[in-house]
Amino acid sequence: MRRFRRLHPGHESREAAAQVAAWKYPRAIRDDEKIWGCWYRYGPDCITWLIYTTEDLTHASVHVAVPEEAKGYWFSRRWAIGVEVLAESLGVEVLEASDCDDCHIVARYMPRLGWTLGGDDTWLKVLD
Repeated sequence: MRRFRRLHPGHESREAAAQVAAWKYPRAIRDDEKIWGCWYRYGPDCITWLIYTTEDLTHASVHVAVPEEAKGYWFSRRWAIGVEVLAESLGVEVLEASDCDDCHIVARYMPRLGWTLGGDDTWLKVLD
């Protein structure tokens, strides 16, 4: 069974960011993400991290990376519920997710996981 494991800021989050880059994540991971992000492993082949997007720390963007061979099966209801619980434990009230320009993976999965499309092409999940 897959489980979430929190990665410690510093060495573990930098190591995870390097792994994300090796998996060809569609953009470079910023230094502030490595430091301030809340990083998690979900099994051996999935890395998820949350970044606060508002000053009051009630909104966060969720990011996820997997190797090419894992694409298409990791977006499970269990993963989504786990991310929601982790976000709630951080005080987050709204999760945000954006799709990469050329992959549209998020758009294929988020509606069935209870997310709605916002006005700026950002997917939103209000945590209640």
